[in-house]
Amino acid sequence: MREALFILLILCFSIPGAKAQLKPLDQTRYIDSLSRRLGETGPDSAKARINFLLSEIYAGADTAKNGAYLREGLRRAGKSAYLQTAGQYYEGIARMMTGRLDDAEASFQQVARSMRSFGSKEAILFRGRALYSFGVVQQIKDNQKVFAELLTDQVIPLAKQSGDSVFLGKCYLAMGMIFKNTQQNLQSEQYCRQAVGLFLRYNAPPEQLLFGYHTLAEAYLLQQKNSEARGVLDSAYQVLLPHPHSEYFLDYYAADAMYYTNLGQFAQSLKSIDKGIVLAQQVHDARKEMRLQGQKLVAYFNQKDFPRAREVMDYMLGQPAWASYATNRMYTYLMMAEAYAGEGNMKSAFDWQKRYSSTSDSFYQSRLQNDIAAIEVKYQSREKQQKIMVLESEKQQSALKARSQRLLNGLLGAGTIFLLITTLLLVIYYRNKRKLALQKEINYQQQLKELEQQQQLRFTQAMLQGEERERQRVARDLHDGLGGMLAGIKINLAQQGPSNKDGQLDGVIQRLDQSLSELRRIARNMMPESLLKLGLSMALKDLCESLIGPQTAISFQAYGIDPGMEPTIQANIYRIVQETLSNAVRHAVATKIMVQCSQDDHIFLITVEDNGKGFEPIRGSEATGIGLTNIRNRVDYLNGKLDIRSTPGQGTAVNIELHLP
Repeated sequence: MREALFILLILCFSIPGAKAQLKPLDQTRYIDSLSRRLGETGPDSAKARINFLLSEIYAGADTAKNGAYLREGLRRAGKSAYLQTAGQYYEGIARMMTGRLDDAEASFQQVARSMRSFGSKEAILFRGRALYSFGVVQQIKDNQKVFAELLTDQVIPLAKQSGDSVFLGKCYLAMGMIFKNTQQNLQSEQYCRQAVGLFLRYNAPPEQLLFGYHTLAEAYLLQQKNSEARGVLDSAYQVLLPHPHSEYFLDYYAADAMYYTNLGQFAQSLKSIDKGIVLAQQVHDARKEMRLQGQKLVAYFNQKDFPRAREVMDYMLGQPAWASYATNRMYTYLMMAEAYAGEGNMKSAFDWQKRYSSTSDSFYQSRLQNDIAAIEVKYQSREKQQKIMVLESEKQQSALKARSQRLLNGLLGAGTIFLLITTLLLVIYYRNKRKLALQKEINYQQQLKELEQQQQLRFTQAMLQGEERERQRVARDLHDGLGGMLAGIKINLAQQGPSNKDGQLDGVIQRLDQSLSELRRIARNMMPESLLKLGLSMALKDLCESLIGPQTAISFQAYGIDPGMEPTIQANIYRIVQETLSNAVRHAVATKIMVQCSQDDHIFLITVEDNGKGFEPIRGSEATGIGLTNIRNRVDYLNGKLDIRSTPGQGTAVNIELHLP
């Protein structure tokens, strides 16, 4: 019975279903961190990687979220072949976690092949991870040997090439689990210690460190090294302490129960087991629940509590996570026979022993048939290879004869072909030389045109800047000089009040007020104070309000205008709007005018629409008036486009698009 208990204990730690990626210990915090990064500005390549990581978290847990993040990651990857290949890896993870093992195998193999064309260390790491995950699928299919060969021959060398020591530790830990599952516990311990050492040295994620601690503790416990196991378990408990409801406590409870079982303290062992079973049912982890149920069975057997042991086995045989594997059923039948024998019910014990023998024979017969089939496949392949070699030899001889004949024919025609090629090359050479000379002439003319345009632009710029400086000078002279003189005259006249006869002096003062107002209006038009003090948006608003009259309604709208725009550019935009409004008020006799100005980065848009008398579009495009010429010069200076649309009697719409430096 002791041997059967030992086998069952090994099975408890060997239930297929290992995962390629562990869940973060503090999953909520990790998801929030990724979501915040996703909301920040950044390149699509970074957003693609974040979406892939989020899809991996929800793989097997939330199909909808997994699919949504995966699709968004692939969309963000765009035409990047590297990121599209990386997305296939995460798609393989999703397939594996939902039980689509064959599809997952295909994804991982494709990623491993495609990543060969990229030489970066990250690409090497992706190859290793893809092959590792492919090995996990084999482990789930109970092909431990394939997984071990993959790790030693390919995955571990790739992990070393990539320089990722944490992934290398993960590979060592997988080797430790394989040796543990095959009851080679000393080798398992050595690999697990190497893994934990790398995790500690290179600050592995806490969930990876916990997995290493638990696996190392199990390797110690299977060798009865209880004190060493206790130290490792205490280290794991310190990591878990801030997360009392974490599902990683399942591994801790399992190892803790095994520790107390080794010491013969079965009551304490059952306490840890029961805590673990409750947590496993809460998080819906049937695989780890079966592991704990198996440990409970071992504890009951050691206590010789056979009725309770049978209850546990009945429950386990009804759970797919345990009973779907022939090895598990086979040894459970054996334990059931032992339990009935322990109770003295030899008839039932004999019946269960027969079921065990039948299952065992069937199991090993199936394995024998598979081995024979594999040998037959190898034999047939070898026979076919020999036939292929014979056919290949005959084919090579025929090809040699044909090649000789072709060589003779080729020598006869080589001279003619050489002459034809030489003539053709000479023709092509002279044609290309002629085209090159023509292209040089075109380029030269283009350069002359560009130089002329640049010269014209500099001339326009200098003219506009000079015009603005002159406007500022005249505005200051009018305001400070003539304006001050008129104000002084007004004050002197006002002080002559007692000598005023027939109201003549009042009339003179009134005309002086009107002159001062007109002077200020002219000075503001030449260089508005609001443009200098409050910026372009307020200056344009003041301009529109100043032109509103009893017969003229003007609406002004501004969107996103940058207050820090260069003063020269602000002045030019102001002059464009001022001249356009002047045309609408004076020439179009409009009663309703709408002005819109908006800025989007370096694009500035101006729209002025009126309900005036309009004009013929041909005349508008050919007009040479000073106002329209000024508008065009300023638009050209700002690399803009001017579009005027008008119909006689139906108003005019002016649309201007400026490209700010």
